[in-house]
Amino acid sequence: MTDERKQDWRILIHPEGGHDIQGTNLREKVREIAYKIVIGGQIRNLKDGRVEVICHTEEENAKEFCEKIKSIDDELIKIDRTKSGIAEKMFDDFGKEFIIIRENELTEMVWGLLAAGKIFQAQEQKKKKALIKALQYGLNSISNCAQALQTNIDAKRDFSLFTLENFLKEVPIDDKILMDAIMDLYELCKATNNLLSEQERDKIAIRNSLAEILKKAAAVDEKLPERFKN
Repeated sequence: MTDERKQDWRILIHPEGGHDIQGTNLREKVREIAYKIVIGGQIRNLKDGRVEVICHTEEENAKEFCEKIKSIDDELIKIDRTKSGIAEKMFDDFGKEFIIIRENELTEMVWGLLAAGKIFQAQEQKKKKALIKALQYGLNSISNCAQALQTNIDAKRDFSLFTLENFLKEVPIDDKILMDAIMDLYELCKATNNLLSEQERDKIAIRNSLAEILKKAAAVDEKLPERFKN
């Protein structure tokens, strides 16, 4: 028996400016949402870059479905939440099935390769961001150590170089000037550690090194790409 309260609704998903939502596994994610809330229908990529969803359900469920789609949390899927929404009522009967309408084999293969490329790129961006975050902690630790030694030059402290070594090993940024600055800071900290390890500390040389370390650490932090800092 047909539930007369159910109708078919057309939802249009628009990409956020400059982004591509096709080839990002969006269709699969929308189908997962549909299965969870038991909505039948179909989804397909449109030639203009949008994605079309048609669902068979009550109006309130259609609105909820639409909001869940717009709230998909995935760094590859950038949906324009203002433009996307229910476009119109439709008149089909999909029952409880939710179908992905796929294109020809070549087009689907291209979308699959695009998705793989975007996933790899996103993983690389995450790795860069994590390395830069670690480097910032390392720079902060180096600056704190230098300031503490300026206050008490006889303190039994030295510079931890692990984060600098790891960053230099990975080379996550294609910026020779920045990488050279990090290498200079690393070599200076290493040389200062040697001075600090001597039984009779050369306090003048150490103080000069500490002042230079603080300058170089601040300069490196200033040069770090803003897009990776937050």
